[in-house]
Amino acid sequence: MRETVIDTREVKSDIEQTSECEELLWGQLQSERFSGLVFTRREPVGEYTVDFFCAAKRVIIECDENQDLFSRKDKKRDAWLKQQGYTVLRFWDSEMFIDMQGVLENIVDACSAASVAEING
Repeated sequence: MRETVIDTREVKSDIEQTSECEELLWGQLQSERFSGLVFTRREPVGEYTVDFFCAAKRVIIECDENQDLFSRKDKKRDAWLKQQGYTVLRFWDSEMFIDMQGVLENIVDACSAASVAEING
C-alpha cells in the first residue's frame, strides 16, 4: 500500500496565500448556519489538498480566483475526487462576492443530497 506524505510547510504556505473570498467563505462555514456540519480547511484528500472539506458528507469545496485559470490539472483532480465518491463544488471568487447567499445555499443543498444518498445507499 502506497503511503501519501504531506509536506506541512506546503499546506502552511497555501493557507498564507488564501484569497479574501476564501476567508469570507471560511467565516461562513464556521458560523451557526452550518452547525452540525464540520468543515476543515486545507485538508489532504488522497494526493491532493482541498480548500474546504466536510468529511461526514464527503463534500469538497474549491475556491478559484479566476475561471480562466481552470486547468486540465483541475479537471483531472476533480474527476479523481468524484471517482472516490466525493462531491466537488467549485466556486469562483466573483460568485462569492456577487452572491455569497447563493453559494451557501448550493453548499447546503450538496450536503443535504449527500444525506439522502446515505439513507438510500
